[in-house]
Amino acid sequence: MRGDSLDLRQRIVHAVQNGLTQAEVARHFQVSLATVERYWRLHRQQQPLAPRPIPGSPPRVLPPEQHDVLLRQLEAHPDWTLAEHVTLWREQHGPLSIATLWRRIQSLHWTRKKDPACRGT
Repeated sequence: MRGDSLDLRQRIVHAVQNGLTQAEVARHFQVSLATVERYWRLHRQQQPLAPRPIPGSPPRVLPPEQHDVLLRQLEAHPDWTLAEHVTLWREQHGPLSIATLWRRIQSLHWTRKKDPACRGT
């Protein structure tokens, strides 16, 4: 459930300031009495009326829209280490950890074809 808009919160507080009872304001704006009381308390305590951010997971560091870009990078440099891929990604696209890159590579089912010429003897 999303919070009430800042405009509605301000109108509720304004209505109470203009002398309406909290019960009348609740009926008029079709909100609960507890909601009116909460907004009025926030106003009296000089706290912001704006809705707080919705808790939850942070946005994905590597969203699905960038999977094709990552696949092209992996195919262009198949013998690179994870650290080298992360360094290039950070230079071009922003922050990324080795663990995040590893999880994304696994979810894309990309496998590295090892070049025998690149192996040490």
